[in-house]
This record gives sequence, structure tokens and C-alpha cells, in this order.
Amino acid sequence: IPTTSISRTRVPRPHDQNQQEGTRTMNLAWLAAGIAVGFGVLGPGIGIGILTAKSSEAMGRNPDAAATIRTNMIIGAALAEGLGILAFVLGILLSGKA
Repeated sequence: IPTTSISRTRVPRPHDQNQQEGTRTMNLAWLAAGIAVGFGVLGPGIGIGILTAKSSEAMGRNPDAAATIRTNMIIGAALAEGLGILAFVLGILLSGKA
């Protein structure tokens, strides 16, 4: 069986030029993006839950005002959801910095 010797040459990588010998750097942009999205979506999620609970309670107490309460609830939920989507987009932009 013929054998060939493979030389072990070190292939330079683009990020090796900025490193000093013996040091390691870690790119944690993906972690920052995950934390940003997690906390950014947590607030609007809690806000929409409280909004729905309170508006359902208000409609139960005063059924005549249900249409007005429902309209205000939908507008508030849309604004809160917009903040959640903004946090998601910013998280994607942060992870793109990697």
C-alpha cells in the first residue's frame, strides 16, 4: 500500500492577522443578538398579556363599551407588537456584525 506524506502547513486565516501569539478572541455577536431579542420581546409579550386581561375585564364590567375597548386594545397590541418586531430586527442586525 503506497503511502504519501502530507505536510502539516498552517493555513493562514483572516482573523489570525489580528491575533497575538497565545491569545484567543471569541466573537459573541450571536449571543448579544439572542439576549437583545429575548429581552426585547419579553416586555411586549408581558404588555400584551396585561392589556388583554384588563380589556377583557373592562368588557365584562361594561358590555356597552365593548366596541371602544376592543378598538383601543387592538391599537395598543399593535404598538406593543411593533416594539417586539423592532427588537427582533435589531437582534438580526447585531448578529450580522459577526
